[in-house]
Amino acid sequence: MAAFGEIEIRRKYVGTWDPVSWWHDPDAQAQMLPEHAVLAEIDAHRARGVRVLLVTVESNGGTLAAARAIYDALRAFSDAGGTVIVHLVGGVASSAPLYALALATS
Repeated sequence: MAAFGEIEIRRKYVGTWDPVSWWHDPDAQAQMLPEHAVLAEIDAHRARGVRVLLVTVESNGGTLAAARAIYDALRAFSDAGGTVIVHLVGGVASSAPLYALALATS
C-alpha cells in the first residue's frame, strides 16, 4: 500500500476534443488532456491503496463534462476516507478550479 499518490493536470485544456466545440482554437486537440487519462490515474491510485492524493492543476479549463467527471472521482476518493490535496499553480481558469471544490465539505 502506498502512502500517497500524485496526479498532474497540466495541459491547456482537459476533456475530449471535438471540432464543433473547439473551432476557435486550431491547436486545441494537441493541447488536450483526455479526462479518461486522469480518471484512470485516480482509479490506479485507489487500487494501490493510496490514502493521500496530491493533485497539481495548471490548466485553462476544458469541457464541463470532463471537469464534472474529475470532480466526482476526487469527491468519491475523499468520501471513501482518502485525503485529496489540490495545488493550483500558474494559470488556472474556467472549469479547472472545480477540482479543488471537490474537497469542500457538504
